[in-house]
Amino acid sequence: MKVASTHKIIIPQGASNNRAQNSEGEWSLIRLLSETELKRLFPESTPEQARAKLVLRELKTHPQNKVDLTPFDNLLGETLQLSSVTANEALEKFLAFSQIADSTRRFYRILLSKALPSLGLMPSPDEIVKFRDSLKCKPGGKSSYHRSLRAFYNWLYSPSSGYTQFKAEGNPIRFVKTPKVPKRKMPSQDKKTIKTLFACVDNIRDAAIIAVLIDTGGRRAEISNIRLSDILWDQHSIRAIAKGNREVLMPLGPVSEKLLKQWLAEFDPGDDLVWGINQSGIVSMLRRLEKKSGIKCNAHTFRRGFASELRRNGVDILDIMKLGHWQSMSMVQHYTESVDYENSQTRYHAPTGGLVDQTCRSLKEQMVPRPRIELGTRRFSVYCSTD
Repeated sequence: MKVASTHKIIIPQGASNNRAQNSEGEWSLIRLLSETELKRLFPESTPEQARAKLVLRELKTHPQNKVDLTPFDNLLGETLQLSSVTANEALEKFLAFSQIADSTRRFYRILLSKALPSLGLMPSPDEIVKFRDSLKCKPGGKSSYHRSLRAFYNWLYSPSSGYTQFKAEGNPIRFVKTPKVPKRKMPSQDKKTIKTLFACVDNIRDAAIIAVLIDTGGRRAEISNIRLSDILWDQHSIRAIAKGNREVLMPLGPVSEKLLKQWLAEFDPGDDLVWGINQSGIVSMLRRLEKKSGIKCNAHTFRRGFASELRRNGVDILDIMKLGHWQSMSMVQHYTESVDYENSQTRYHAPTGGLVDQTCRSLKEQMVPRPRIELGTRRFSVYCSTD
């Protein structure tokens, strides 16, 4: 018989010495039960849970035992309830009931499927930080893992999850700081790059996709999922499902509307996607275009270009937020940082502007020639300060 020496049965405080002495053989038998035997007795429990059940059963079967078993019983019940929920089950429930876009759902599934097997449902804050720091990815990638874990644990430890054993005060992500990501200027399209991209395309479909991307400012998923019934010609708009599972309208410009009509005159999508390709097909097309043109070309560069061009044309930030269906003006400001700098630069006057000539003359008057350097060295004269 296999001896599980690592598991110890602890008799609750208050049990009589006679009870412990008379049942020594019974406690030893529980200690000596193998995992196979425990599995046969309690198929749905782990070895630790099975031993706890046997201890509780043994304590309850003897009337002379005067120990209050209520705390022990409650603890066992909570343990069994916690262990009945697996990380995979909780993840599937989170993805099924969260009001998020399909692209965000796929994003969470990929990252959380890698993180939860290591962290589980009840990690400590230190374990989360240690896992995040061990990732071999850039700071932006670590930030993405943190955002995914934050969304999952905030849901798990809230009443909306339906798991009453996870209390809000025990949420470990509350005590983990969000990692800082270096802020860099992100690439975006402008009129010059759009003109170059149009010159590189060789078919009406690709030209129409480029025009719709820059004129609507739509995200990749929103543009790729357009169907014929979503195009509102009379309103010069396209209906789409945005982040947060929100229905929005995206504006169509004259060029994008014209090219879209030309494409639909050649291709009849029926009830399917208007482009005849899915999201992956659009990604592949943009990668080919980037390689051919030498211009950074993904769907989000067009979204940044959309916001930046509207800002250059004097459109108010609130209007840009509504047209691009952002949920805060701070995001619009983030997308148009380069434009704000350009506008500020046009109004810039150097503080030393009126002092340049005077300063140069005064400095030259204070300088004296340095003696000429002898043979074997550089043959020129330089100025040095009298100080």
